[in-house]
Amino acid sequence: MPNRSFLLCLLAVLLLSACATTQYYWHHNQLTGQGAQQQFVADRGTCTAAAYRAVGAPPASQIPPDTVTTFSGYTSSGGYMYGQAHTTSGSLFAGPAEGFEQAQRENQYRTASTNVFNGCMAQRGWTLQAVTR
Repeated sequence: MPNRSFLLCLLAVLLLSACATTQYYWHHNQLTGQGAQQQFVADRGTCTAAAYRAVGAPPASQIPPDTVTTFSGYTSSGGYMYGQAHTTSGSLFAGPAEGFEQAQRENQYRTASTNVFNGCMAQRGWTLQAVTR
């Protein structure tokens, strides 16, 4: 049977590795420092606009608009009440199928716009780097 301190050490390593997170950052193939930061801001704006032009606006939400009612008046005890009541006209979706379809449309939009954005950034010399910590 392996010794107890070895098992505890192995358990600690496994627990710490489970806590590791992966972060991503953009790295330019030729630029560094302040020049890279300035170019990144410019390229990010250009590529965001390119993705929006290529894919369009995000899909419209199925959430019905709120109705706002302003009220005021005196209570039977002579107090004054005022405020606004917010109501919606029904549920968020007509049913589970509509909710699923909305989620699919949003996911397709997000995937398409991310692909256009990432391709645009790559054309400008940027690569997405992963760092696990």
